[in-house]
Amino acid sequence: MKKYTIPEGNHRSGLRYKPFRNKTRLDMTFRFDSTAIYQLGDNDHFDLNKLGGLAFGRNHHINSARICWRYNVEKEVIELFGYLYDHNKRVFSHITDYKIGVECKASIVINKETVTFTVGSVTKDYAKSKWPSWGYRLFPYFGGNKVAPHDVNIWLKMTTR
Repeated sequence: MKKYTIPEGNHRSGLRYKPFRNKTRLDMTFRFDSTAIYQLGDNDHFDLNKLGGLAFGRNHHINSARICWRYNVEKEVIELFGYLYDHNKRVFSHITDYKIGVECKASIVINKETVTFTVGSVTKDYAKSKWPSWGYRLFPYFGGNKVAPHDVNIWLKMTTR
């Protein structure tokens, strides 16, 4: 796995652009350490941070599928979400919780009419419309609105097919 560090005061660990054509699956292996623990102290704490995903076409706010995360202070876990833009309409829902320090596997499978998110042994499907066959891979991003309150490390391996 590659270590991605989102520096304090930033959203991204760097600018990356990895285009693809005719890819319908993203497999991920990832791990967070204690730097994923944060408290923003306001409603922005409930914003979703992006782990990784696929965008179809030129703009990920039009058609994309990502696995997202946020730290739950009360449960002391990382909450993982499926996150989808389908023709500008954003939909997301909780998939499962995850313990810091544990390696996890996830996948996003793009079908003709659905997107399937799998994290560990939990699967969620979302309906979708027709998307372009080309796009680009999406990398870790902190926020929502707020930037990383301190350096955040994510170990991540992503493979498209």
